[in-house]
Order: sequence, then structure tokens, then C-alpha cells
Amino acid sequence: MPAHVDPSPTLAAALAALEDGDEARAEAIVTAAVAAAAATDGKASATYAWALSDLGVLRNAAGNWRFAITAMREACAVDIPGDRSAAEARCADLKILGELLMRAGQLDEAAKAIEASCTLRAAVYGKEHAGYAFGTEALAALEAARGNLMEARILIDATVANFVANRDVQIAGALALRAEIRERLHPGCPLFDDVRDLPEEVLVDLAQAAIGRVDRGEPGAVLRALLDVRELVAAASPFHPVVLTLTQAIATAARLAQDHDARIEAFADLRRAYDTYGDRAAALRAMLGQAAAHHDAGRRTAAKAAYKEAIGRADDVGDAWKSVALRSYGLFLAETGRTKAATRRLRAALDAAVRAGDAELTARARIALGISLQHGGDRDEAAELLDEAIAVLHPADPDALVARTHRLVPSGGSTCCERYPEVYATVVKEMAQARLPPGLIESLTITPGEGVVINSARESTDEEAQRVCQVIDLVRHEIEERAAKVRGG
Repeated sequence: MPAHVDPSPTLAAALAALEDGDEARAEAIVTAAVAAAAATDGKASATYAWALSDLGVLRNAAGNWRFAITAMREACAVDIPGDRSAAEARCADLKILGELLMRAGQLDEAAKAIEASCTLRAAVYGKEHAGYAFGTEALAALEAARGNLMEARILIDATVANFVANRDVQIAGALALRAEIRERLHPGCPLFDDVRDLPEEVLVDLAQAAIGRVDRGEPGAVLRALLDVRELVAAASPFHPVVLTLTQAIATAARLAQDHDARIEAFADLRRAYDTYGDRAAALRAMLGQAAAHHDAGRRTAAKAAYKEAIGRADDVGDAWKSVALRSYGLFLAETGRTKAATRRLRAALDAAVRAGDAELTARARIALGISLQHGGDRDEAAELLDEAIAVLHPADPDALVARTHRLVPSGGSTCCERYPEVYATVVKEMAQARLPPGLIESLTITPGEGVVINSARESTDEEAQRVCQVIDLVRHEIEERAAKVRGG
């Protein structure tokens, strides 16, 4: 199974099951293939290594890094001298393992895996081949993560030169990484001065690669790279859809970099673009993003004006967006100490959500109003609103978690935040218990910075203990994903 090919039929079926939301079936499909390969060909075979690699890829796709790493370690341990196809697959697996370890913060072990991939690539492909450059690209990313920027620069320059010499269209990831490294070394320097005539398909790949660095690279450098990539793409094809995608990524990167001006400008760009396209709902969403950016920047007057304009515009978009705009403004007023005004807006937001007939939107409006009322001393109505909302939203939903926290502390106040870890652990336990045989989790404690403590009602096998940890990782990832979707840019 050489590198850079389509997924195996087994992995394709598992990924389809994962896409349908059936993580257990997806895992079962691949683990069955692993067991079959071990039984038929043995654990020193290429088919066994390929099946383990599929398992690692699947677990990574599910957000289960810890067990993806375990599978990839086992796959990489299979070395079959003289089998070029197996060697090519091992090159890719070592690189994937290194990148997973980087995401887990295990940089020393990541270095060993990526360096082993580079050594094997040199033997399999030769250092002039593009196959070698994929290894040095990963090594450059590792050195950048370690802060060894000069070493990273040497490696990424060699990588780009290799791809150029081989006319390899998969150069985009290396160009995006090189831009980030250049910016970190020499802020404000040209990032793409030598690649201004790229084909459109490569420019789109470059845009996607730069977007993919948002949650992985240094925020300020990623932001600068995104801005320059957008300029490149817009110069070649100003109305290409990826320009808007880049602008959305710029808003997110600017938030991470705490560059308030860049974030505000990104939302302004989105608003203008959506107004031009006649997409009123998207333009309103951008206006609300801009209002939130003004608020985060401490510019309350600008934020208030933006929220009010958004509410006025929402009349032409519909009750659902009217509710979102009113709720956003009500939360802003609550944060700035205007409790009575906030409550009025939040009641109006709930009324609009009910008119819209959207159950999820109505639940979020109930939570916002309920918390406002609870902090204002109206505990009875607050409890009713929060309970109704909790019954509707998924337990892992970030608003549902906040609502459950407030139900634990009827008096409100700062202790609401103090009870959040307890609620979070309870939700993780309940969701994990629903996916596991009875008795494997009796109680669970999650302490920030210290990890997870699990108590079982019975003795568990090593396989069961591993499965418990895997499911807990998956549940925590699901909660994080839901929070990221709600938070947006």
C-alpha cells in the first residue's frame, strides 16, 4: 500500500460509518480487519501493518489521538526488508505517527519517528525524489514547533526546492509552512515573492493548507500567511469561493492572535462580500461577529452600535436570526452590567425563537434568559427555563453544560464557574457509560492539568480498560468540537 493513494476498502467503509455518526461500527470494521490479518498472515506481515495503519487513520479522524498513536506505533514496528511497497507504506506511517505525537505535545518521540521516516525515504526514494521532501516538510514543522526556526527554515527551503524541481503539485503544504516560518523569523518580510504564478488549483491547495495551520501554528504568523494567501488568490480569481473561506479563517486566526483590528476587518470584509452576493443571513452573521470582536477589543460603543444595526437588519432576515441577534445583544448587555436591559432583550430573543419554531434556538434563548434571571434573583422562573432547555439540547452542547452548572448553584455568582468541572465530568461519565458495558465506570473525576481518575464497579480486563480510556477521549473530543462550532470566529 504505497503512500498517497486512496483509502483501502476497509478504511473507506469505516470512514463512511464514522461520517454517519457510528463510531463503534467504524472501529469494529477496522479492528476486524486487524484481527483477520494477524490470524491469516501473522503480526510480522505487511497486511497486518496496513490494517493497523488504517486503524490509526480512523482513530485520528475520530479525534482519538491517544489510541491513533498506539495503532501507528504498532504499524511502524513492522519492518519487512526487501518489500518496497511495505517500505513506502512505513514511510507514510512513520510521518503520520510523528505528526500525531506533535499534536499530543510529545516532541522528542515525534522527532524520532519523523527522522526515521526521512532516513527510510532517502533509502526508498533517494533525496532528490519528491517522496523524500514529504519527510523533510514534517521535520521542518517539528523544528518550528520546537522553536528551532533557523533549522526549520533550512529544511523547508530544501523541501520547497525539491518540490519545484520535481514539479510536484503537492507543494502547497510546504509553501504554507514556509510562509509561517519566514514570518516568525523576519516579521513583515515577503512570504510568497517567488511563487506568484501558481496555477489556480495549486493556489486553492495553498489556501486550504494555510487554513489547516490555524489551530496548529503560531497564531500571529499564521494570520500573516493567511492574509498574503488571500491576496494571491484574489489577484488570480477575485470571486473564487475560497477567498471567503480564507477570510473566515483570518477572523479565527486573528482571534487566536488577539489581533482585534484584523479580526474586525475580516468580519467587515465578510459582511461586504455577503451583501454583494445578496446573502442576507450570512451578512448578518458577519455583523454579529464584528460586534463580538469590538466587544472583545474593549470597544463597547462600537459593539453596541453594531449589535443594534444587526437587530435592525434581522427584521428582513426572519425570526430565527432576529432571535440570534437579540440574544447576542442581550448577553453583551448582561456582561456590561445592564441586567434589566439584558433581560428585556433576552425575553424578546426567546419570543422570536418560539415564533421561528426552532427547538434548538429556543433552548439556547431559554438558557440565556434563565441565567440572566437567576443572576437577577428570580430563581423559580430561571430553573424552569433551564430545565426545559437541558431536556432539548445534547448533553455535550456547551450551552447545556453551562445550564446544568447553573442548576447546581441556584444562587448564581462566581461559584457557577467553580462547579463547571463537576458538571463536565458528570456529562463525560454519562456519555461514556452509554457506549460501554455496565460496571466499567462507576465514578469519574477530571481535574484540569492533572487528568482523569476512573473508578470501576468491577474488575476490568486490559482490553476493557483501554476501551474505557478510548471512549472517554472520544467523548471529550466531541465536547470540544461542539464548543468550537458554537464559538466560531
